[in-house]
Amino acid sequence: MKPNNKKLVLFNDNHNSFDKVINSLMKICGFNIYQAEQCALLVHQTGKCVLKEGKYEYLEKLMFKLKKANLTIQIM
Repeated sequence: MKPNNKKLVLFNDNHNSFDKVINSLMKICGFNIYQAEQCALLVHQTGKCVLKEGKYEYLEKLMFKLKKANLTIQIM
């Protein structure tokens, strides 16, 4: 990870279905079905998953879209 990079982290919220999370990750983050399923499983099992790393400005755009989809997301 580069020094200025941040992480976009998805958290388990216990109210979104697997299908909703998977579809949101594919639509908003550009993940394929396998990447989206793996992230959904990681969130379910561990409580969180790093979706992307990069500059804050880039991640912020994704964060707002994911929040609009009602996912629990944070930049760290």
